[in-house]
Amino acid sequence: MALWLKGVTFDVTTVDMTRKPDILKDLAPGAQPPFLVYGREVKTDTNKIEEFLEDNLCPPMYPRLAARNPESNTAGIDVFSKFSAFIKNSNPQLNDSESAGVTSSHTSLTSSHTSSH
Repeated sequence: MALWLKGVTFDVTTVDMTRKPDILKDLAPGAQPPFLVYGREVKTDTNKIEEFLEDNLCPPMYPRLAARNPESNTAGIDVFSKFSAFIKNSNPQLNDSESAGVTSSHTSLTSSHTSSH
């Protein structure tokens, strides 16, 4: 999505992970998609891929997509992580603590956003 938002021409290769080709084992052993192959370099972590794209596909040729305030990005990742844990939780005894984690992360995101303006 980041490449598309930046207006970059790119190739997408879809892989049936139940029948993944041998080249994938050599390319990123043990890693799960998505992958970014740039020259001879392979990126396998979503956040590292986004950072790499922001650092290498930057203005004036490409628009900046990252948050102006780096703390906002960190807080946003935390909210996503906590929310994912909350919705995947199958233990009702953890509902209150998972919910509190989401609320706390959201508060941090809101605080970082309002303090940066």
